Amino acid sequence: MKDKVSEPEQKRLYHIDMLKGIAIILVVLGHNSFNNHITQTIYLFHMPLFFVISGFLESLEKIPFGEYVRKKLRRLIYPYITFGTLIIVYNTLFDVLSGKWSLVKLLKRIAAFVYGNLIWENNSEYIGTLWFLTGLFCSGIIAYAIYHISCKNRIKLLLISGILMLTGIGMTMVKNKYQVRLPWCLDVALVGGLFYLAGYYWRQKWQEKINKLYQGLLLLITGFLFGIANLVYMKMNGYDMLRTDMLQMNYGIIPVYFMSALFISVGFISILKHIYHVRVFFLEKMGQVSMLIMIDHIYIQQILVRITGHFNMNTWGISFFITLVVSIVLAIVADKYLRFLIDYEQLKKFSNRNRK
Repeated sequence: MKDKVSEPEQKRLYHIDMLKGIAIILVVLGHNSFNNHITQTIYLFHMPLFFVISGFLESLEKIPFGEYVRKKLRRLIYPYITFGTLIIVYNTLFDVLSGKWSLVKLLKRIAAFVYGNLIWENNSEYIGTLWFLTGLFCSGIIAYAIYHISCKNRIKLLLISGILMLTGIGMTMVKNKYQVRLPWCLDVALVGGLFYLAGYYWRQKWQEKINKLYQGLLLLITGFLFGIANLVYMKMNGYDMLRTDMLQMNYGIIPVYFMSALFISVGFISILKHIYHVRVFFLEKMGQVSMLIMIDHIYIQQILVRITGHFNMNTWGISFFITLVVSIVLAIVADKYLRFLIDYEQLKKFSNRNRK
């Protein structure tokens, strides 16, 4: 039996669904963009936005730790396993058909899948965007731990958060010097957990206090100014990659990166909350299947690159549009007819029906 949801709560979910829809469009655009400035702008906040939203929708105080972990395993690690297995099969078949199959590559894919993080030269060749699921899982666990260890004490909360950020800075230095990454994107979660926790506290403590449209706009503008300052710093200091990137742990100045992405994220949340009555249904639907779009769009893009390359075509706009549309269609189909791939409860029901 579903819990009854109040009218205000329902409306609040509308704007979050639309925001997730916008965010996933930016993810696809960021992976297809023809312009470095557009890519740099999108990467300032597009992945942190998903971590903030996840925290925003969380109930850290209402669930025992064991149950919390089980819930996260079902929602994040279960689809990581199902789609990770499918991706390994897909990539292997693709290699066989193109004459590039090798046992070493297959073993590297299996190892990357178990490790759950970027450990070789081309992440999309191994686990694609599935890093997001392991990173989000670890971020949720970290956020839960910080919340309960601090016991709502602001000094403890700030102290633990500061230690976590310093640890993130340390791991970034280790990664840059030794190319060492932690399993299951735990290194990414050192920063992702702070975004997760900030999203939770924004909903619980701040969204009713900062509830004017102009305040949301100010947060958005301030966030972009922080982001531009961080990019200038990165350029002046000769960064190889002139954009921020969560997976690559390419943050610039981590506190500045954090404030930039957080302000942009909560700015968007605040702004969309004021216009939630203008419902854009296709954005809502995209938000509801955003996880599936996150997973499948990379492979649609890879196929299109091969097709356009074969015909010597390089039309950015067409490639982006086709990737987005096909990804959405596949995500909706999978959500409706293959729900057991992302929902463990549906798998149990599916298994029970087959036994009968």
